[in-house]
Amino acid sequence: MTQTPPFNQRRKRPCPVCSSLESRQLFRQSFQEMSAVAFLNGYDVVICKQCGLGFADDIPRQDVFDRYYQDNSKYEYQHTGGKESESDESRFRAIAETLARSVAAKSSRVLEIGCATGRLLALLRDAGFANVQGLDPSPGCAQAAWDLYKVPVFAGSLFSIPASSNAYDLVISVGVLEHVEDTSKALDCIRAVLSPEGLVYAEVPDGSRYAGRPDAPYQEFSIEHINFFSTVSLSTYSAETAFALFPLVRPSGSRTRTRPAPRRLESSKKPTGLCPSNGMKLQSPVFGATSRNQQAWMPVSGA
Repeated sequence: MTQTPPFNQRRKRPCPVCSSLESRQLFRQSFQEMSAVAFLNGYDVVICKQCGLGFADDIPRQDVFDRYYQDNSKYEYQHTGGKESESDESRFRAIAETLARSVAAKSSRVLEIGCATGRLLALLRDAGFANVQGLDPSPGCAQAAWDLYKVPVFAGSLFSIPASSNAYDLVISVGVLEHVEDTSKALDCIRAVLSPEGLVYAEVPDGSRYAGRPDAPYQEFSIEHINFFSTVSLSTYSAETAFALFPLVRPSGSRTRTRPAPRRLESSKKPTGLCPSNGMKLQSPVFGATSRNQQAWMPVSGA
């Protein structure tokens, strides 16, 4: 069982995007302790005064979350024999089609972080990407991915990606970054295994649209979701870590919504290639009833 850390192991958290320590509390979210999960009994939901990101404050450090996901994963889908729901299957197929259209070289080495039972990687392999590899903190997920789809998966966290003599050309992170306490180190770890011309595909729930959810407003404020990105804050996050926005070629049937890129991003110090020019829009597709932020990034040269 993952135990609640002593108070002195919890801390005021810097903003996961801009590292500012200035934030405004919205409310205190409390959780009822369960017998198998007792590492977090509540946190403060705050807004960064500098960049506007919403995130969870007064939480344990990253290693506590790593142990939780290793020991208490719910993503083996044991109640369905390892099979994803129809909505997840539809979403994975849309992502696979987007990536197949956007990444021309089917010889690309692909790594998915937090791949669960490997369904998205299996779909990418069916689309022609032969070199696929997964990473998931749960040994059960790693075994299920092989049993179900013959997809190879390392058991480990984002912060322990196995070293490889060949860098990855595409690193996928679907529904992962909203779970990560140390977001700055997360992209450093990804960059370390990414080829110079490689791409990062990132998708997270859209924090600006929680109010439209049937379970609003509290479902997304869980013990697992600790970063609440909007399209703008996700772009700022990649910019602050010197990644440039890469255009995705989306399936013709996907619905998108657009919003103007804010002026503040245009004067950021690092993101030479990320900041859109005047009039360019950032897009995030909507699959079914759940809006997701969906972006691809590439490293800024010399950063």
